[in-house]
Amino acid sequence: MNLLLTIKRQIGMQYLLRNTAAALIVLMVPSIALASSWSPTLLVNTEAFQTIDDGDGSTNIELRFGTTGSGLILNVSEEQFEFDANVEVQGTLSGNIIHAQDSFTSSGNLMIKGTTTLSGAVTINDEATFGSGIIINGVTYIFPFGDASSTGKLLASDGNGNLSWTAAGSTPNTFQTLSISGQDDIVSDQTSDTLTFVASSNITITTNASTDTITIAAADTSQQTTFTLSGDGGGSDQTISHGNTLEIAGGASITTTASATDTLTVDVTDDSIDGSELADTITLDAATTFTLGSNNLIFDATSSGFFNVVGTASGRTIHAQDLLTSSGTLIVEGQVTLANTTSCTNLTTNSAGVLACNNTDYIEESELTNEAQLETQLGGIDVIVSTELNELVDDQVNALFQAGSGIFLEYDDSGGTLTVHTGFSSGAQVSLSPEYAGAVYYGDGGNNVGQMVLAYDSSNKENFYKWTSTLSSLQDYNISVRVKVPEDFDHWDGSVPLQFRYRTNAASANDNQIDITMLDTAGSSVSLTGGVNFANTSWTTATITGPEAAGTYTPGSYITILIAMQARTTNDGEAHAGFLNINWHTEP
Repeated sequence: MNLLLTIKRQIGMQYLLRNTAAALIVLMVPSIALASSWSPTLLVNTEAFQTIDDGDGSTNIELRFGTTGSGLILNVSEEQFEFDANVEVQGTLSGNIIHAQDSFTSSGNLMIKGTTTLSGAVTINDEATFGSGIIINGVTYIFPFGDASSTGKLLASDGNGNLSWTAAGSTPNTFQTLSISGQDDIVSDQTSDTLTFVASSNITITTNASTDTITIAAADTSQQTTFTLSGDGGGSDQTISHGNTLEIAGGASITTTASATDTLTVDVTDDSIDGSELADTITLDAATTFTLGSNNLIFDATSSGFFNVVGTASGRTIHAQDLLTSSGTLIVEGQVTLANTTSCTNLTTNSAGVLACNNTDYIEESELTNEAQLETQLGGIDVIVSTELNELVDDQVNALFQAGSGIFLEYDDSGGTLTVHTGFSSGAQVSLSPEYAGAVYYGDGGNNVGQMVLAYDSSNKENFYKWTSTLSSLQDYNISVRVKVPEDFDHWDGSVPLQFRYRTNAASANDNQIDITMLDTAGSSVSLTGGVNFANTSWTTATITGPEAAGTYTPGSYITILIAMQARTTNDGEAHAGFLNINWHTEP
């Protein structure tokens, strides 16, 4: 049954808000904040709500309807919504708490599905339907699910608020529920109910009516146990009976000792180990440490015998008294120290491979007279001289100049000429700051729920676009800006063709990010490097390359730069887009 609730106020106006009022209650959130805290310069809003500015932070916020002067008021100091006219709810009104300060009335049946708390006088002129229980003066009473089986029954409580039907004047059950940990509860559901104890095997139960006692006893189930002892080295099997003693005897050079701590100690008294007794192999399955103290561990590999390490031998110091050889590759990962070699200019080897010092001086520039002599001294290595050296220098200087100065060198290999271009002229750089001139904003058809506003960072003096969303999955919106290529366009800057300023509220690109794409004047996509997954909580200027290497750029036509901003409510994701610089060279 729908709940029809009428809240009567002083001003008489029927049917003011109906379904519209209910929607506004859900969409507006009561909060106190400073004026314009939500950045009211709104460019795009695809969210399922609209926000009203806070004003001066203390004045009530109102939504007024026409010339009636009536509307919905958010009382800022009380943090509550107020209507200045009657409100009628056609459907169902629900919420966590519904409070009527003066009177709560119902012209029809009042149905309460949950537990009801009555703290004052309650008058019900018609029916009232309650759920599983009712709270009176802080005590919860749970009613039985059926009516009494006959007349003359009374509702009796078990002391915990559980009510049941009982005969007038009779004594309620003393124990209603029998609980055993891990088992189902046994509940007495009538006064003549009987509890039966059942004895399992080896258990006896006896009762004494005169003393009102129940005795539970366990039968003696102890049994003597025997087991068979066998050995893998021969001999006959032995049967060990219950109560007998098992003796463990040691063999040659082996003794066994039993102690009071239930410990059996096996001691090998022979200090020598004969390899033939161990089948010539000792296998250690776990990590083992041999501690020698002040003694030495000597491996005697005389005659044809040898000491062979199949895996890896390591340690702090390995010393060979006469000779250390390797039949394979010898890898030394740390520093190599030659004990008999002093500081020297060059380190050389003789025909036997012995290292020695060679203090011959390096080749002096004055000793070389031509390219052939220099190549001879360097063992045939090609030498860059003359024109080749000049080209290398020109390239290095050219790269230095193009890093933003506008000056660059052009070297002609065939004629040996060097041309100096004298930098930027008018229109060599286009700098766009939000709001970008001529920019448009659009969604791509899916996952575009959010708000885009213009904002200002007073601490860092940054103008920026801000994109946010109330959804937990990434939502995106795009900024498209077209820029005209100058009539005297020559070429793009070779080092920093595009610069983009950005910041995100969360560090991870999973919560917020910005991507840059570009179309040339022919409308073809330009392959960019360093233009995606922008995410950094500090203001950062990114360098984007690509247009200097490929693309069609017709003077007087337009390039298009697309900025995709993405954010989600998780971790307070926000995407912030700052200035965009386009760097190219024009002819003077």
